[in-house]
Amino acid sequence: MTNPDSRFKAGNICRIYVKDFLTFDEIEVRPNPHLNFIIGPNGTGKSTILCAICICLGGKPSITGRGKEVSDYVKHGKTSAILETEIYVEGNKTNIIIRREFDRKKKSTWFLQGTEVLKKVIESKIASLNIQVDNLCQFLPQDRVANFAKMNRIELLEATEKAVGDTSLFEQHDLLLSSGHRMRDLRAKLKKLESELDTAIKRNAGLKDAVKNHETKNDLDKRIEKLKKMQLWFLYDEKRKKHTEVREDREQLRIRLENKRKDLDPSHNKIAQKKTMVHDLKKLIREKVDEVEKKEAMDENFEFQYETFEEYMQDVHREFTATKQEEEQRERELVDLCRQMDVLNGQLQNLPEIDDDLATMNLKKLTDRIQDASQNIAKLHNRQQEAVMVKRSAERSISAFERELASIQDVSHQRLELLNKRNPDAYLAAQWLEKNQGRFAAPVHLPMCTLLNVKDPKFAKYVENRVSGNDLVSFVCENKDDMNLFKELMDKQQFGFQWYMLDCIDAPPAILSYLCRNYDVHRIPIAEKGDYSDQRYSKSRSRYDGEWSTTIYPIRNAELLHIILDTQRIERIEQEISKNKESIIEAEQTLEEVKKVEVGLLRNLEDWRNEKRVLLCRRDEKLQLLQRINQKKNQIIRRKQGAIDLQDEENKMKAKLEETVKKMVAVTIERGEAIKKSVEECQEYYKFVGKVKRAMAEVQAIEERVAASEQELASFEEMLENKTQEVTQYKLEAQGALQKLFTALKLNSEVKEFNTREAEVQVLQKKLDNTQVAADNHHRELEESRLRWLPRISELIENIDKSFAQFMGRLGCAGEISLDKGEMEDDFSKYGIMIKVRFRDNDRLRELTAQHQSGGERAVSTALYLLALQSLTSVPFRCVDEINQGMDPINERQMLNMLMETVASECSSQYFFVSPKLIPDMIYNDYVNVMVVFNSQTMLPHRKFNLKRLLRKRTETNNRHSRQKRVR
Repeated sequence: MTNPDSRFKAGNICRIYVKDFLTFDEIEVRPNPHLNFIIGPNGTGKSTILCAICICLGGKPSITGRGKEVSDYVKHGKTSAILETEIYVEGNKTNIIIRREFDRKKKSTWFLQGTEVLKKVIESKIASLNIQVDNLCQFLPQDRVANFAKMNRIELLEATEKAVGDTSLFEQHDLLLSSGHRMRDLRAKLKKLESELDTAIKRNAGLKDAVKNHETKNDLDKRIEKLKKMQLWFLYDEKRKKHTEVREDREQLRIRLENKRKDLDPSHNKIAQKKTMVHDLKKLIREKVDEVEKKEAMDENFEFQYETFEEYMQDVHREFTATKQEEEQRERELVDLCRQMDVLNGQLQNLPEIDDDLATMNLKKLTDRIQDASQNIAKLHNRQQEAVMVKRSAERSISAFERELASIQDVSHQRLELLNKRNPDAYLAAQWLEKNQGRFAAPVHLPMCTLLNVKDPKFAKYVENRVSGNDLVSFVCENKDDMNLFKELMDKQQFGFQWYMLDCIDAPPAILSYLCRNYDVHRIPIAEKGDYSDQRYSKSRSRYDGEWSTTIYPIRNAELLHIILDTQRIERIEQEISKNKESIIEAEQTLEEVKKVEVGLLRNLEDWRNEKRVLLCRRDEKLQLLQRINQKKNQIIRRKQGAIDLQDEENKMKAKLEETVKKMVAVTIERGEAIKKSVEECQEYYKFVGKVKRAMAEVQAIEERVAASEQELASFEEMLENKTQEVTQYKLEAQGALQKLFTALKLNSEVKEFNTREAEVQVLQKKLDNTQVAADNHHRELEESRLRWLPRISELIENIDKSFAQFMGRLGCAGEISLDKGEMEDDFSKYGIMIKVRFRDNDRLRELTAQHQSGGERAVSTALYLLALQSLTSVPFRCVDEINQGMDPINERQMLNMLMETVASECSSQYFFVSPKLIPDMIYNDYVNVMVVFNSQTMLPHRKFNLKRLLRKRTETNNRHSRQKRVR
């Protein structure tokens, strides 16, 4: 069902193409711009359509809950998959076509308008259309319906802000969060600086007394300090002189060590020269070794070439042998073909002569008979199908009439149910009587109210007003003696009386007897016309004066006898059943006749086909022999043309062998020259080895002389090291004396520490003041951002709350949406949306969680929250997968009604609603599009599924049945 005036909006999906994806081989879906119901049996691929939308529009594979990697979505047995989504663009522009191709190796390729692009280009285009497949408020797959209720308040607030469509709202919230973090950091820094400043002030306060005592004591110690300074200076001067003497001795040792090293330099140079020569000789040796190895490789190559030539010669011999054998085989086959051709010619000459014209005429007659018989059989099949349909229609009508008849005749049961409500004791007694009727000598009848049948419902009130309520629910026993108490009927009716009460009642004789005896129903007249139609008149004579008096009672409405047995309707139904049974008999007779005729026609048809087959075989036998003779002739010609000149082939073989032998001789000569060069290279190699050995011996002798000199040099270095240690010792002693002198000259350490800490206090105070100013400025900016964001989000949540409460109220429940600010109002990281619902009158509003509500209640709340967002958000489409799972039928029906009302508005988004079923007897408006997914291996391909043709055939069948009914 689609609205002919409906139009797509920007961002709506107008086409989905899927190939080799999950359960589908290839499909194309064209949704409408409003509400799209996707229904079908479990496992056919309803949710696969939503998965295709998510994966094609850049969503993570884990969102749908069907797989962690995109390769998991490739159809089993396939190597790759293709997804394509066409998104509507307003203003007569070209629609956006996004295509994604991926394979089992996790490789994905993206296309925009047919051009390959990067994924970030697709994501940017999707974001510009306000499509958020990772937002549960817009895309709610089947496996994540429960996750919606599990979202905490903070996550729900962020998801709602993103779903609204105004990016500034979420950006302001994100700015508040970062500003809040910055504010908390500044406050923590302020607290730390205040603590450090307080500690520094307290520590410096303890040094004030020490500084004051030092100033008073300083004057008294000046003379003592002066003497100490002089003593320390003399000690330093002594140490300095000793250090100078030792340093001079060390310098003399260093000069002697340098001279010794210079004497060793020529020996070192000679060793280096010899080692260089050895290195060069070793290099030449390696080159000679490499050349010898190359020559060995060349020799191996010569061996390989020689073996190759030998194999080639063997191949030439084998090729000639094979050619010779092939020629011999060709000659044998040629002899065999000639013999076969002689046999075929003999068979052709022995064939009897056939009149072609007569054979053709007989074949035409048989063909006409076969066609006529086939047409007659087809007509019989049509007649048989029509008879079967008539029989089935009559059987269905009989079943319906029988059910209706049983319902009409069940008056007694209905009255028993009514008796149970009015008099439970009488009902229990009736149940017991039905099981124990055999205990009585004569039949005992159930209460009269269950057995009386008033011919017309309008007379029931008169009967009930005459017969007391106690007697109507009493049981009646048969007694022959009491049947003599009947009284004569009253004279003809007077005063407008139309019936006696007995004329208005049908009941067993015993009950009628009881009513006549005790209530005079055969003497009570009834008048329906006039002002007294709703009154009862009773006339009695006074015992005292003998005068007659008349008492008028109002007639109350019938309560027990208003349920009657409609005999006229029963009669009509029985007539219809009889007619349908006659139709069944006629249809069965027709089927029997058709079957007999069909058997005869099939027998004749088989005989004619066999006769035609024999004629065709006789006519075609000569033609087949001629064709086989021509085939043999062609084979003989090809065999003769394929003759091989063995002498020529043998000459070619000899030429190839001679050429190969020449090449082998040339290779042998070249191999001899290479061996000669290898011998020369080996001789030069041994010469170089001798030179290396002599040079190594000279190097060893020089190194032994150098080793002795180096031992002597080591003793000088040890002496120099000792002097260096003495210099270092005296230097340290002088530095110690100098340090004592400097220490005496410095101020007291406590005074220095006091001044240092005083400067630190001033620095800390300045940092504290700057941080406080920054905190005040940031708090002012934070408050401005809060005033921009908080009213907007509060208004948004208030509007959602109104819609949500209205939707919940229509279900007879209650709901509330509020902004939860947490314990600290300025901590925006704790802000969230709280959903409270109540599904029972005796319960209170509770927060929507997975612990407080059942699965069906969470599904209802989730669906209504998404509907409440509809009028406030501008997303182009929403996808919801089996959100009605677990809902009770009443809530499910109400929720779908509200959804259809929502999509009927101009600002509504496009909806994809997956459900395993359609609710029966539901009235769907023109904005609903139902897509039935019926996927299986044996199903007709969708491109061959012509709905118009199926509807046309259905109409033709219905018209044919209507014409047949009119004829009958």
